[in-house]
Amino acid sequence: MDAIQVNQNVKHKFFDKNKINNHSLILYIGRDEISYAIINDIDCMVVFLKSLRIKEAGNFFAYKLSVKDFFEQEELLKARFKSVSIGINAGPYTLIPTRYFEETHIEKYYSLNYPYDGSAVLRHDHIGAAKTVNIYSIDSFLLETINATFSEYTIKHATSYLLEDILSENVFNRRKVMYLNVQKHNTDVIGLDKTNLVFTNTYYYQTPDDFLYYALNTAKQMNFDPYTDECVLLGEVTEDYQQYEVCHRYISDVKFGDRPAYYGYCDELSVLPTNYHYNLFCIH
Repeated sequence: MDAIQVNQNVKHKFFDKNKINNHSLILYIGRDEISYAIINDIDCMVVFLKSLRIKEAGNFFAYKLSVKDFFEQEELLKARFKSVSIGINAGPYTLIPTRYFEETHIEKYYSLNYPYDGSAVLRHDHIGAAKTVNIYSIDSFLLETINATFSEYTIKHATSYLLEDILSENVFNRRKVMYLNVQKHNTDVIGLDKTNLVFTNTYYYQTPDDFLYYALNTAKQMNFDPYTDECVLLGEVTEDYQQYEVCHRYISDVKFGDRPAYYGYCDELSVLPTNYHYNLFCIH
């Protein structure tokens, strides 16, 4: 797996790979990384985490082959888990209000924003708190790769899980908040006005200036006040990262998010900042 490199590998001191059949698996498949965690269902504790960086591929076919290699060679995925939940962000998505959604018209909705030639599988997730439906495509090759590994699983677009979690955390919010979920070359940008979702998109960026452009452009679209409103950073970012520095240069209230509360986390995970791997831990 030369195109994929291990980024983090953390496990509970008593973790035993031969005794995980009654555990659950959560798996994130992104454009920059693949990560997964194993959860002991007895106490809902994350006891294992592995994150792998996907090198930038020259084309999507090379990316798909890298993902396939991961599934074929990652031995822990072959265990019989009690449940498997997958969040995938490897293709386009679009949101529409629930009141306008009819499943029979899913291809029309998708085609309004992206060309569709029938080679991918179209799916949708209902996001109740936002009163929206997330319509997205999963490449058929990737879906076959997943099916070859797991006989039963739940899958959603990773942004659906992210939105559900962020909205549940903001049921009493009384101001505007912009969330930036940072990955190496992609960032999910989510804007809230009190409890209402007003903006969602995923951007590819190469430089900190690109990252800043998307953040400030989103702020402008949602009438975000850089002096009084809040910016929350999730994912792979700390105060030493340029992404933080450029945000803090223009936005007064920048803070880091915390891991979702519905899981417990083994002490060994304290070596990582609590905002890391939010796109994985929000899968449930």
